Amino acid sequence: MSQLNIDTIQNRSGGPVTLTSQVADRYYGRWDGSATYSVNSSLNQSSVTDSTNGASTAAFTNNFADTSYAPFAFSSNDRAQRLWAQMDGNFGGTPNNYGILSTSQFAFYVGDEASTVQDVYLNVARAVGDLA
Repeated sequence: MSQLNIDTIQNRSGGPVTLTSQVADRYYGRWDGSATYSVNSSLNQSSVTDSTNGASTAAFTNNFADTSYAPFAFSSNDRAQRLWAQMDGNFGGTPNNYGILSTSQFAFYVGDEASTVQDVYLNVARAVGDLA
């Protein structure tokens, strides 16, 4: 059986290897948005705060280069209920700036089928894009 052990891969001139057609998360956050409000795991997340019922604000450790990054949001609770989750740039407590993002943070909203925002225990957000 063959085994390859390496610490660093470099290009021919000694610099970092350029990977083509590769996309990786530049941000990932998972937090409990219920009464405990705690971060379970994260990458490039400096903080998550409870803005109001059903709304959070998450800040990046390293900003994105522009607002063209691609966000993904997911939420769940312990009931058999359909929820929606949204990431946008409105920090006023109500989701309405659909698709408007900030390079340093985002607003995260969770609601139910009746469009009522609510706190839930599982919130997940991811984003792909270039960092500044």
